[in-house]
This record gives sequence, C-alpha cells and structure tokens, in this order.
Amino acid sequence: YTTGSKIIPPLHPSLTFIIHYSTAIPSIFYVHDSFFSSPDHDTQDESTIRRQTIISQILFVYTLLLFATRYLSSYHAGRLRHHSVLYELTWLCNSTLVMGCLSYFGGGYTTTSGCWLFQRRPLVATACCVAVSIDQILWYVDLVVWAVSGTFPIGVMKYLTWKQTLWIDRFTCTHHLWTIPLILYGANTSLTWDSFKLSVYVVFVHVLLSRWLTPHCIQSG
Repeated sequence: YTTGSKIIPPLHPSLTFIIHYSTAIPSIFYVHDSFFSSPDHDTQDESTIRRQTIISQILFVYTLLLFATRYLSSYHAGRLRHHSVLYELTWLCNSTLVMGCLSYFGGGYTTTSGCWLFQRRPLVATACCVAVSIDQILWYVDLVVWAVSGTFPIGVMKYLTWKQTLWIDRFTCTHHLWTIPLILYGANTSLTWDSFKLSVYVVFVHVLLSRWLTPHCIQSG
C-alpha cells in the first residue's frame, strides 16, 4: 500500500512472515533437542566446526540479500507482487537457507553458553535438505534437459522464462542448485536415518503454517 510517498508494508503478509519463522524455527529446534539429540559441540572436530561457521556466514549474507532485494524490488512490481513476495519467502526452499544458517552458526565446544537458538545443530540442516530435496533435485532435471533440448520436462524452472518474472528473482534463484550440496559438505557426514525422521516434522510444520497463514488467492486490484 502507498500513502503519498510513503510505502506501508502489507499487514497480513508481514504478519505471516513473522509468525511463520517465529514458530517454525524454535519448534524445529525443540523437536530436535527433545527427540533426537541435544546440540553437541564435542562430536565434530575443529576443522568441521570452522567449515560450518564459514558456510553459516555465506548463507547469512546470501539469505539477507535474497530477502532484502526481493522485498524491495516488489515495491515497484505492483500490489500483487508486493503481497505475494512475503508469502514466497516462507517457502521451504527459502526456509532451508535460514535453518542451515542457524544450525551451523554456533561455535565452540560447550552447550551451556550462548543463546539457545544459536547452538550448532547439523542434523536440523540435513533434515531440511531432505525435506526440500524432491523439489531441488527436479531443478537438476529441468536444467540438464533444458541445456540439451531447450525444454523443461518438469517445469520447476519454467517460471524463469516468464516475462513477468523480475530480474532479481532470476538472479536469486541459484540456491535451488547449491543449497543441498553446500549444507551436506558442511555436515561432513552422510545422511542418517535421523535426518529423514526429523524431516517429517520439518515438512509437517511448514505445511501446517502455510495452510493456516497463507490465503488461497490474492486479489490484484
């Protein structure tokens, strides 16, 4: 909405964004700590912890740029885009960036110091990768076939060719291709059965929040 020269953020999408992340992040961490394992800084060597810290910093910078540029660019893309962008930023592919950043953020070897939210939880990062893996693996299929034949057999990448797709959306879509390899590289271990079990809750909480908070449609007028 615009009042004179002042742009007012849309209320419902803004609240949806805030409620989504303020609910999903702590609840996933709580389920991890309660039913899988407490954040443990002693199980990985110093080089792995350093690697995870660097990856966390990379994810933080990229995610900040993605969220900021997409939201700011939506000011000039019409009411429909200005509202929808905040809903889109709660999608699991974007949420995985946030969870990966937080899960690799904590450093050191003690679990009693620092904020509870900023303890290292590599299992959460890998569980989010499992949760989003179907969509992001299909990106590889679309990319390879498009490079060979110029068509998208699945269609997950097809929106990049639409005229209405903003250039910033095309520029900030690359994480669909490198999020999983980067996070798994940081984990420095193969996927465990616990990653798959925790991913069930990751999917559950995202579907529940999306169904509860996201409207069925957005009026363009």
